[in-house]
Amino acid sequence: MAIGVDSRAKRILTPLIAYRELSEPADLTNLLEAAPRLRASEDALGIYRNDPASFANSILFTSAGLYIHSDDGSWVHVAYSDIERTILPESKVDVTGFNVRCRDGRQVWVPVKGARAGVVYENLRRARR
Repeated sequence: MAIGVDSRAKRILTPLIAYRELSEPADLTNLLEAAPRLRASEDALGIYRNDPASFANSILFTSAGLYIHSDDGSWVHVAYSDIERTILPESKVDVTGFNVRCRDGRQVWVPVKGARAGVVYENLRRARR
């Protein structure tokens, strides 16, 4: 029996202080003025904030993928099914994130500060199964 993305996110990300679980659809719109428009049958699971004072470089996890909030205020969407590979940095010193290679050839930077990158990476690695 396959474990759902929501169960994995809850188990792996909820213990992180920078992660906030979103249990109701209204949580997303109440939290973010410029929330991304989710795709049909996609539910917001939680948001990981690299900086508690800002939503820049935050990662919104959903049942179907993730949205990365960039410095310019836009959201970059990556569906779990589009992830071909996740690439961790060679050095574990001063980790600021990791790359996701998509099936269409694009690479997306996932900003995650410090040792937490491994935890977020683990969630993505398992979600794409």
